[in-house]
Amino acid sequence: MPKVVYQPGTGLIQTAGSGFEVLSTPFKESQESLTLEMMSTHTLAAYGVSNLTVNGVPTLVTQPNGTVVGQLKFIVNAVDDGGAEVTVTISKHTSGDNTPFASSAPGDSLLLVWGGEEWSTIAASGFA
Repeated sequence: MPKVVYQPGTGLIQTAGSGFEVLSTPFKESQESLTLEMMSTHTLAAYGVSNLTVNGVPTLVTQPNGTVVGQLKFIVNAVDDGGAEVTVTISKHTSGDNTPFASSAPGDSLLLVWGGEEWSTIAASGFA
């Protein structure tokens, strides 16, 4: 099987070797925006970016397991009307199963990486 390279302005190029390579073009992560209200419980997408809007009531959110080693998940408390707390429960985490991370301020964020068996926290700003 030939190696396929994508290069802006040129398109797809077949070369010797194997694999797929993208040059000089960023990938856009999948994004979801959730409005959390009425003491609701939500399950996030397993990958990509989740922008959370919290509407004045405490809310529970679950982060499911990843599917591919190295998969990233970025969770952002984008808008918090009324200072209510959102708790994100990580189903499988290096700190233990069903590990909670809580946020009550806009701009709080959590970056995770899937290691094949569990999520590891890369960075947590405001989520504790």
